[in-house]
Amino acid sequence: MRQLIVMTEKRNVPMFGKFIMISLVSLLFLSCRKDAINLEPVAAPIQIKNFHISASKLVLSQCNAKNTALLLNWDLNSAMVSKDIKYTIESAIDGFNFADSVELGSSDQTEMRFSVKEVNSQISKLINAGTAGVIAIRVRAEIPYSKVAAVYSEAIALEVTPYQYHKKYGDSQMIKIPGNYQNWDLLIAPQIVSAGNKGEYEGYINFTNPSSQFLLIKRTGAQDNSKVTYYNMGNNKFGLEGSMLSISGGAGVYLLKANTNTNTWGYTKINSWSLQGTAISDVNTKNQDKVMIYDESTLSWSITSNFAAGNFRFRANNANDINFGHNSTEETGVPNYNGDNIPIKKSGNYTIKLQLQSAGNYAYYVKKNS
Repeated sequence: MRQLIVMTEKRNVPMFGKFIMISLVSLLFLSCRKDAINLEPVAAPIQIKNFHISASKLVLSQCNAKNTALLLNWDLNSAMVSKDIKYTIESAIDGFNFADSVELGSSDQTEMRFSVKEVNSQISKLINAGTAGVIAIRVRAEIPYSKVAAVYSEAIALEVTPYQYHKKYGDSQMIKIPGNYQNWDLLIAPQIVSAGNKGEYEGYINFTNPSSQFLLIKRTGAQDNSKVTYYNMGNNKFGLEGSMLSISGGAGVYLLKANTNTNTWGYTKINSWSLQGTAISDVNTKNQDKVMIYDESTLSWSITSNFAAGNFRFRANNANDINFGHNSTEETGVPNYNGDNIPIKKSGNYTIKLQLQSAGNYAYYVKKNS
């Protein structure tokens, strides 16, 4: 039997040939990597054209809150490739170059519609309620998760008068406070309100008489004579018989409370309102407040000063016993007892005001001046 022997011939490749082969392989490898890096398509630049808004002047009203206030639409350049574009409507005080803008909303469509309530909620952050002001509106377009820079439409001016949100209360939620400090006139007497409709009433009243006396009068029906009058029964109790209720702390502003569940009442004199927080830039210690100026004619407190980027809250009598913040679930400009700190996004000169004249409808605003 013959044995078949297969022999392989070993050939030597010249060094120059080896160099050529290695170079070709390396070039092929690098070319593949380069192709892999460039597989992601590059979107054509975004261009927004023909931006249009449906009005040049708006006077907003709460009674029309659900109605459409603004319709905005625009076009894109025909070279646009990507379909995943996010559009955001920005607004800012005209002339501020969008340094302190607020957003009305976002969409992936080239048309957006906003209700009166939606516009008022955002524009109230720029313009004081009941005051006409001019804002600039523009569209920001961007491709999410892309390195392509956002682009903007031209800005269009819009004059807007926002409203202050006002909550209505029924007779069962209000108690009138006629007294010698306002000539016992029931029609124009200030009132305290049960905002939660749980029998707990409160409100801020300016008792101008150093020896103020008053009554608690609660309507029980639509007729003028359908009411109940409460008197002082001693030991912080009120009832259907007794003497006049009175304030012993002298003339001034008081937080007055009454509880019809327990028939108890009480008061706290308000000597001051002030601001405390990280936005208070010229206070050296955290225990100091920036004191606000009192306006007796409107039962309000305000201050114009420089503030740092940060937050603040309103405090009565330099203490936390009575304080206001703002909860995000509330309408713009509505203060909440023990609410979240109110933010100031950028340092600058601001006017901040707290209004307590209308029980159950307290308000505040923060206006940037420069």
